[in-house]
Amino acid sequence: MFDPAYKGERKQTEYDHQVKKSDIFIVLFRTKAGKYTIEEAEVAKNEYTLNKKPQELYYFFQDWQEKREFEVDELKSILGADFIFDSFVDVVELKLKILKILTPHLCANGVSVTETDKFVQVGGVNVLRKSGVISILPITEISI
Repeated sequence: MFDPAYKGERKQTEYDHQVKKSDIFIVLFRTKAGKYTIEEAEVAKNEYTLNKKPQELYYFFQDWQEKREFEVDELKSILGADFIFDSFVDVVELKLKILKILTPHLCANGVSVTETDKFVQVGGVNVLRKSGVISILPITEISI
């Protein structure tokens, strides 16, 4: 988590620095494509081009066309072809997709992830499925 206190530089610079250190970068868009979110995505794209870090770039947007204030194709062209592009209907589907992205990395670092039709178990914690998808607590920060 980030300390909200001012440390002599704008907070966005601190966030951008964290993006550069990331192994995986996931950018989410719902109804708006905010300038700071775009900035973080551009930082990730530039760092990927220069240093291949973050190693994976993902772009998710909510499939909510009637409330969207940006054009998906325009945003896709801004972010470029290095991003893996996908959509989500709701938060439950998004969490499942993020878990699928993280699973190989978790397993590579000794965290057991198994799936059945009733639950996904992550490191001994059962994550119950509801109606074919899963419901998990919000992921705030994972250190791998």
